[in-house]
Amino acid sequence: MNRYVKFTGDYSKLKSMGFTFQKLYAGNYMQWEKGGFRVWKKGSDITFGEIDLYTLLKHMEIETNPVIRHGKYLVLYSQFNENYERTILPTAEGKILYDTQMKSAIEAHKKDEQYYETIPKTEIVSSTYFHLPQLDTLNELIELGWVEIVD
Repeated sequence: MNRYVKFTGDYSKLKSMGFTFQKLYAGNYMQWEKGGFRVWKKGSDITFGEIDLYTLLKHMEIETNPVIRHGKYLVLYSQFNENYERTILPTAEGKILYDTQMKSAIEAHKKDEQYYETIPKTEIVSSTYFHLPQLDTLNELIELGWVEIVD
């Protein structure tokens, strides 16, 4: 299943919004970049480094009040199934699972160096942090109606 964040806006207005244009000649790709966010003309998608924007937006959609830590960053908790597909977790549930797994990992690591290989894949919970200024660009595109979640 191809899930991603699609750009539906006007490419010609990106430069006036502070995006810089770059043409990547190997594949003749056109992209615009601002604050780490990249808008690609081929595929019409938006990326942000290794961060899964699809999962971030889905997480923000299910959280009525996403947890902001110390007024500086948003925490995303997710869980992986046996095929390493990510399931978004509500923040409270995700934090409990994450904290429990980390405590178990620390204790087991003291006894067994290969602990992570023994964790069933369906129990692997991850956390990703997004600094709030990083999200300003994404929020700007969302407010313009230029972002679509493709399931």
